[in-house]
Amino acid sequence: LSTTQPLSLSANEVNLPPVLASLASITNHVGATIVFVASATDPDLPGGSLSYTLNPGAPVEATVGSATGLFQWTSSAPSTNALTLRVTDSGTPALSDTKSFTIVVGPAIQVTGIEFGPANRQIVSWSALPGRSYQLETATNAAANWATLGGVTTAVGASATATNSLPAGGLRLYRVRLTN
Repeated sequence: LSTTQPLSLSANEVNLPPVLASLASITNHVGATIVFVASATDPDLPGGSLSYTLNPGAPVEATVGSATGLFQWTSSAPSTNALTLRVTDSGTPALSDTKSFTIVVGPAIQVTGIEFGPANRQIVSWSALPGRSYQLETATNAAANWATLGGVTTAVGASATATNSLPAGGLRLYRVRLTN
């Protein structure tokens, strides 16, 4: 004996939280703009839209594009900042993931000394952040085109130096540019 009955099944997808990629800590100088794009994935199929925000406690001037994850901040003073970035999906219920990171802001780049050595050599020193790379540039006046001097210098401490040859009787202006 057997019986046949119609059966109706429905499957409801369970919303899974998005996954935000790790965020590295950042060290930069006052006045330098910090820019990066946060990346997240939604394991749901089909994936919903994702929205990025900064948790309370972030610097007031720091922004993150809600749809793009584009983070931007130009620091105005030396500081150490603990931030948390959140990504939230459009599922029901809305779920999120967070990652915390630190931004350390050091002093502005400043030429701290120029020493004169033998054979018309000048040793230029400036404030630096360990691990950051700098390019020394020179010009004969502020309106002239700036030229690079030597290669990129990577700081190993709180200051960095580069050496330049100065033509006899010559005048040089110097500036230092952060390259990474």
